[in-house]
Amino acid sequence: MTYLVVVKGYAGTKTLFEQFEASNPEKFRLVYLEDFDIRVLREDRDEEVDVWLGSWHDNYAGLIEALNKEGVKPIVFWCSPLLQMSFKPIEFKMLWHLYGLYKKGHIKGISVRPYNGMVEEISLITSNEWIIPIEYPIVPLSLTGKEDSGEFKVESRKIRNDGEVHIGLFCSDTVRKNPYVQFVACLDFARRVTSKQVIVHTNVDKETYETFHDMPGFASTDNIRLVNTGWLDDKQYVFYLDKNIDISLQVTLSEGFNYAALTTMCLGIPTVVGWSASIGYGDFVLYPFPVVDNYWSPVEIADQILSCLFNYSEASLCTLRGVKEMMEGRV
Repeated sequence: MTYLVVVKGYAGTKTLFEQFEASNPEKFRLVYLEDFDIRVLREDRDEEVDVWLGSWHDNYAGLIEALNKEGVKPIVFWCSPLLQMSFKPIEFKMLWHLYGLYKKGHIKGISVRPYNGMVEEISLITSNEWIIPIEYPIVPLSLTGKEDSGEFKVESRKIRNDGEVHIGLFCSDTVRKNPYVQFVACLDFARRVTSKQVIVHTNVDKETYETFHDMPGFASTDNIRLVNTGWLDDKQYVFYLDKNIDISLQVTLSEGFNYAALTTMCLGIPTVVGWSASIGYGDFVLYPFPVVDNYWSPVEIADQILSCLFNYSEASLCTLRGVKEMMEGRV
């Protein structure tokens, strides 16, 4: 048994570990750090036991010490590429700390995603000796509830209301998520489609939402309005997307792996992204349509939103076909 331990609030790593668990429930078991009881390891001594830790949290220190006493060295999953770490330099210190734990024999090593140059980056920063190759599972269909007799249906979506365009801007308020540029892109888009009402649904924090709302350009654009959804858990998020969103924005500056984008794509929602979103396996990037090259340009993002609107069925089908190929292991 391999126990997949994650701290509550680490949504991305939790989703990754959910994929492992769904791929082989008899081998993998997801558990929150707060609920993990070290005594289960003693009960499983009749089989090989491994423990994987999702990302790094200071609260893992006590668990690692307890695991070592049980003769177990965990593997830590490191999800931040170099650019993402650059936005949050404390992550470098976390990585140095982990490398020190490895050198002292307290952990087996780390796992990083084997694409987009991340293995090479971490090797340059530290060493390649402690990077453990682990095959990541194909994303399970249950991620978005798009499961029907084991088959993934490729059926394009339709705009719900010809007079409205509902845009999803779901992200945290950190700089690397690029919320302000994406919102200004929505303003630009609204001014190009004056015959339509543009409704931007977002879950950003109060300060970011108020900044959106207080922009003079927002006040002077008659056909745009904001909907603050607040933070949605996984199931609420999927349901809300499927019911309300026509086009999704995920033009972020850096990602370990953009599950928010993957979720919308699995639902057939055309999703505007930047190249940093890292959806894919190997050298394959799961973005046949549409990608923004200059993530700092609201005009280019608005161009892609407009392209999605005018080619909606094509954009939806193209997205779904790419997801289907990945799920079938053809990429």
